[in-house]
Amino acid sequence: MSQPSQPSGLAAPLILLLGILVGGGFLTMMLWESIPRREPRPRQELNAGPVVELTENNWQTEVVESNVPVLVDVWAEWCGPCRQLSPTIDRLAAQFEGKVKVGKVDLDTNKQLGQRYKISSIPCVMIFNGGEKPKKTLVGLRSEAEYVREIELVLKGR
Repeated sequence: MSQPSQPSGLAAPLILLLGILVGGGFLTMMLWESIPRREPRPRQELNAGPVVELTENNWQTEVVESNVPVLVDVWAEWCGPCRQLSPTIDRLAAQFEGKVKVGKVDLDTNKQLGQRYKISSIPCVMIFNGGEKPKKTLVGLRSEAEYVREIELVLKGR
């Protein structure tokens, strides 16, 4: 009769390593499944109230050819500061309704506009008053008072 062979000197550490990996994988899988999942955040409502959704398709008519100044909020869904700015933009739209058009453009779905205006950081608010070039560009979060001041300067023709 033959005797069972003894594992080589390398087999025991390999078996131990395999056990750790399999056990660790199982433990990781169990922990992963126990993590509570958050519901995805809903997309920002772009057409709530007097705020206009701006796109590459309507940019020419809504911004460049507008007969009133246009405040453009350039944002992205993943941008936390953009989400912080959103209520301010909504209030500005209500405050200047009839005097200034307020719109939001999603940078992720309108990349050509981002390239055209060399937008490298968001949130970015541009104020146009006829034509292709913005009269004012404000990058980052600002106070509502600062946006109001800049809009009023554009309305006065400065």
